[in-house]
Amino acid sequence: MALTNIFERSAILGVDIDTAYIKIISRDQRGLPVRWLVEAIPEDLMRNGSIISDKKLGLFIREKLNKAGIRGKKCAICLSSDQVVVRQFSFPAMVEEALEENIRYEMAEYLPLGVDNYVIDYRILDNEQSPFQKNQLRVMAVAAPRELVNSCINAFKKAGLKPILMDIPQNCQEIWYNQYVAIEDLALEQKNVCLIYVGKVSTRITFLHQGSYFIDKISKSSMEEEKKIDLDLLLQELTEMLNFYYTRYPDCQINNIILMADKVQIKMLAETIEKRLALAVHAVELPVDSKGQVCLPNAIGASTKTQNDRKNRINLIRTKKRDRVPVQTMLKLLLAASLSLGIVIAGFWYPVRRKQKLLDRLRALEAQKDKYVDVLNSYEEVKSEIEYITSKKLQLNKLASEQIRLSELLDVIDDCIPNDIRILEISTERNVIKLLGRARDDGAIAQLLTALDGTGRFDRVSINEIILEQITGLKLFKLQCDVELYFEEIDHDSNYMGGIIRYEAIP
Repeated sequence: MALTNIFERSAILGVDIDTAYIKIISRDQRGLPVRWLVEAIPEDLMRNGSIISDKKLGLFIREKLNKAGIRGKKCAICLSSDQVVVRQFSFPAMVEEALEENIRYEMAEYLPLGVDNYVIDYRILDNEQSPFQKNQLRVMAVAAPRELVNSCINAFKKAGLKPILMDIPQNCQEIWYNQYVAIEDLALEQKNVCLIYVGKVSTRITFLHQGSYFIDKISKSSMEEEKKIDLDLLLQELTEMLNFYYTRYPDCQINNIILMADKVQIKMLAETIEKRLALAVHAVELPVDSKGQVCLPNAIGASTKTQNDRKNRINLIRTKKRDRVPVQTMLKLLLAASLSLGIVIAGFWYPVRRKQKLLDRLRALEAQKDKYVDVLNSYEEVKSEIEYITSKKLQLNKLASEQIRLSELLDVIDDCIPNDIRILEISTERNVIKLLGRARDDGAIAQLLTALDGTGRFDRVSINEIILEQITGLKLFKLQCDVELYFEEIDHDSNYMGGIIRYEAIP
């Protein structure tokens, strides 16, 4: 049991969220499903594909995770939304920066709002070669509303999770097929397949050529409430997409169709499609097949690592981080920039200018030493002032080193904080870092104490006080880390002994 929990906590949770349902699967490091859930999202939390309240949605997800016994922190999200725009473009080979600018320019034509209101990422599908143009890049471009991406990320953070990836169903289903359905040694020519995913809200048709994404479409035959799928319309759409595929690849053949649907309708759909299109249909029941295996293609594909995620993945979170620096990182950058600017101004610019002026004055005095009796006295004064400025510069450099050391120690403390502890306040005094926090029980405090002591970065780690809060039933504790923060040889003119740092940990 203990070994299973270790695997479960270190694995990445797979999440599939659409306009009405959320599906989450927990797998161990060996890829085996451990726990899973499928829940309908209440209408007061999500309506028409938009999140009404990310806080309430996060609490809803947290409640369902606890009920299902799903543990873990990092999660990969498959965002299934009709607000996400996917297009294919062909560009000549170019550097990455130029390719990104061209994609933003081309995508602007298909977006109802300004391009700055969207998070845009892309995936290079393949290099096309033709008699007229060589080294053409076929690119899948994806644009998702920035508000939707931010709300989704915030909701999962409120649920106590850490989103690290946000992909789209087309890529997730491709990865799921190649990793868990296709035979590993299957020839590429036999990986030309059609994936049909019949969900609760929509039906998606995706074609893979040699195991890689080629084209997809949201079927107009999707179910609405209790209505059944329009089979004639679905077959017509399949026929049109097959004709398009054979026009592009006349020497290739679609080998089979992977049909993913629930138990109620999968048998009827599989028999009809196989009979009308004369193609082999492999039926996969959702969410659990007849053999008892969990099948959540979007969630499983999202949480599956590939050999080259940057090449095979769309990650709207990575793009969001490129566009906008997180608040915590921004604060650190501002602190570092302010400190660096102060060092540059006080430690470099002023001493250099002052030194140059003093040297000029020294030369003038030396040239006129025959006229002035006090030349030697002026020389000593100039020399003393230069030495004073040099010493101040050394002190500024040492102060900068102290700030960097303090930042490293805070990062070490942050890595040691378990999920069951929230840090309310961090304060520093000379050679002491004090933590004020709230924990579920003494075990969590002991775990934090052991983790901090095990880093070897502190001279001594001790608990000063533990108080039981009567209202919340939680443990309020004060912890002290003894460590040499400030160099003794530095004279702190401002008598700075530390300060208070407000800190928020994810619950």
